[in-house]
Amino acid sequence: MLIDRGECTFSTKVHNASRINASVVIFADNVQEDIEHILMIDDHTQGNLEIPCLLISYEDGQLLKQYLVEGQHKATLGLRFEIAEKSDYVHASVWMTPDAPTVQKFIPEFRDTFAQFETTEIQWQPRYVLWQCGTCSNDHYSTA
Repeated sequence: MLIDRGECTFSTKVHNASRINASVVIFADNVQEDIEHILMIDDHTQGNLEIPCLLISYEDGQLLKQYLVEGQHKATLGLRFEIAEKSDYVHASVWMTPDAPTVQKFIPEFRDTFAQFETTEIQWQPRYVLWQCGTCSNDHYSTA
């Protein structure tokens, strides 16, 4: 399913797409910008998201939409994931938002599993997503 970025969260759009049996969501950026560093963050409001999604540039989105509008109702897309470097280790990043209730439950439950993998060829990299709500009052944030 091809969806324009904007208006509501990525999570909400992926959840709604999965409810109508979409197998993948392709987000077309809604502005011309470098999308390389945009994080499509799960805001934890929709439960578990079970279908893959990706973000394509505004320009690529316009090309794909034009192709579909010109009478082609189906497109076959292929994804290729390149390995930047080969190593003897699996590099695993665990992305989380520290204050999310699911993360607070996940960390203690995962502790024993993590300990089993600690001596293997897996290199864990915890990553935390932190942001301030742009529409919230600064009274909710401490500067100390």
